[in-house]
Amino acid sequence: MSDNGKFSLVDFSAFAKPVEVLVQAITSAVGIWYEPHQMKRIARAKGEVSLIEFANQQKLSALESRAVNRIVVQESRAQNNIESIASQSLPLVKEDAHPEQLKSDWLSNFFDKAKHISDEQMQSAWAKVLAGEANTPGSFSRRAVNLLAEIDGADAFLFDTLCRFRVSFPEEYVIVSEVRNEIYNRHGINFASLTHLENLGLIAFSSLSSFLIQPDQNKLTAQYCDHKLDLTLFAMPIPELSVGRVMLSGPGSEIASLCVREEIPGFYEHLKHIWSAHLAHTDI
Repeated sequence: MSDNGKFSLVDFSAFAKPVEVLVQAITSAVGIWYEPHQMKRIARAKGEVSLIEFANQQKLSALESRAVNRIVVQESRAQNNIESIASQSLPLVKEDAHPEQLKSDWLSNFFDKAKHISDEQMQSAWAKVLAGEANTPGSFSRRAVNLLAEIDGADAFLFDTLCRFRVSFPEEYVIVSEVRNEIYNRHGINFASLTHLENLGLIAFSSLSSFLIQPDQNKLTAQYCDHKLDLTLFAMPIPELSVGRVMLSGPGSEIASLCVREEIPGFYEHLKHIWSAHLAHTDI
């Protein structure tokens, strides 16, 4: 970034047009900038030198010098995390994105949390959130960002596994028909893990009864990966369908959009079994 505040060091030709707008929005909100991949972090280096010179001039005590060094290390690590996440988000920004609609307080909160994320896989998830919000503002609430900040790698893996049991109507539901069923247990989905995800705020979990949905019509199409099930519901007096023991929370549903869509062997057959009474015909 040049002294006049323009992004003279950034080559935007490889990205969609809205990328430049996103970079400007980020810089306005949190005061960071982007440098070419191979360039040294000149500004950061100057900042570290200034701190060292200040320490020498002031003849700080050993304790104070260690404090200064700690601040340098912490801020360097935070800056590296911020730049890594932001840079990974750029190729994910679409040509029809609307980064100009991003709110500065959302960005400030996002990067205040993102600066602590050093795990590579988690950084990838955070980059998807930033790009997703730029592509469709309002996709990720502040609550979802704050919740994502509380999730470590193990939690993310568990939630990602659970989300492989998602079915679309087109609204998405995680279908866990019975907590003790082997198809869930062999993937680590059990009472303890579901309780843990509920405590994190990602899901609501009912161990005693199933959640029901009540659509406006008595015919539904359930989509699981490449499979479809046409269902006919019974009017009693309102059409309803059991969708199992788990419901995604609001923020959980937003975070679930980041999860993989990978078919679990045997789950389609399991869905046909639990909804056998509602089956009209099946398209595979």
